[in-house]
Amino acid sequence: MLLGVVVLAAFAALFVVAAWRLSARYGPRSLMGIWLVGAAVFCLLNFVRFRAQGFPLHFPPASAADRIAIYGMLGNGLVGCGLAALSVRRRRRRSADGVLTRGAVAAGVGAFFAGMLIVLLVVAINDFSGVFVRIAR
Repeated sequence: MLLGVVVLAAFAALFVVAAWRLSARYGPRSLMGIWLVGAAVFCLLNFVRFRAQGFPLHFPPASAADRIAIYGMLGNGLVGCGLAALSVRRRRRRSADGVLTRGAVAAGVGAFFAGMLIVLLVVAINDFSGVFVRIAR
């Protein structure tokens, strides 16, 4: 698990550095494209990881586990990279000289993990609501 967290933090840090540099070169409007590309790369890397681990994915999702794996991965990528891109935009606006700092990278990584937490909370609320509905019947 610790290795997974370290790899996620490394991915988020690389995303923040790339987003910072590309937004400095092409302007802040490029962050929308950077966000979508980052989310797509995140999903692609997770698909490759699932295949390497032998986890069978079915398209369209055939079970609840498939739905959680596929849609959770999409949600984690979109929300995590989106919040990290917003963090980069806010930090670039505040930066007087436009230099990337460790604090900006740390804030972006934290925003990425906050986005993943939001997606996990949505899944947890859905699961608990299903449990309470079954108990009430």
